[in-house]
Amino acid sequence: MSIKQTQTFATIYFCMSANNNKPDISKIKDFDINKIQQELQQFIRNSEKLDPKLIIENTYIFLKKILKFNEKQQKFIDAFFKENQILPKLADIDGVKLKQHPALLHKLRKEK
Repeated sequence: MSIKQTQTFATIYFCMSANNNKPDISKIKDFDINKIQQELQQFIRNSEKLDPKLIIENTYIFLKKILKFNEKQQKFIDAFFKENQILPKLADIDGVKLKQHPALLHKLRKEK
């Protein structure tokens, strides 16, 4: 998947899950390292190789890149949060499916 596709999906997911129109990834550096290690250990067989600090730093770098929305994506987000509208022409996704997406519709009803 390309960065552009990932950003498009991140834009939609951000609208579904965020409480405002500006992403804030600064809190990721405050995550409890021990909790991360405990929760991820079930997915990784050898926990000795698990470096939670490295996970946090790389996740921060990744999110900083992905959540750097371009002008169209930010307009989509602003319209969603400020005007309670889904504007498919601003997202590079099938507009019919997007306008009928259950999670987006639920969030819009919740925001009103």
